[in-house]
Amino acid sequence: MALRTTEAQHDPLTDPNLAGGSIPELNSQHWRELTERAVYHVYKDVYLNKKLAKNAQLGPEDLRWFEVLFAGIK
Repeated sequence: MALRTTEAQHDPLTDPNLAGGSIPELNSQHWRELTERAVYHVYKDVYLNKKLAKNAQLGPEDLRWFEVLFAGIK
């Protein structure tokens, strides 16, 4: 299932960053880094293959967000 928004309606690079929140149950563990790595491993192939990205209904804003996210993981 994909969000039904246009690039103008939602761009994860320019929308508010909610990653500053905390998860008390994790006792200050590095949940953000682990989450970023998990997203990389799940979406890497889709990000690298334009046909798969299109089938996944990823727009240009999603691909830009992946590019920024994945730059810190390589």
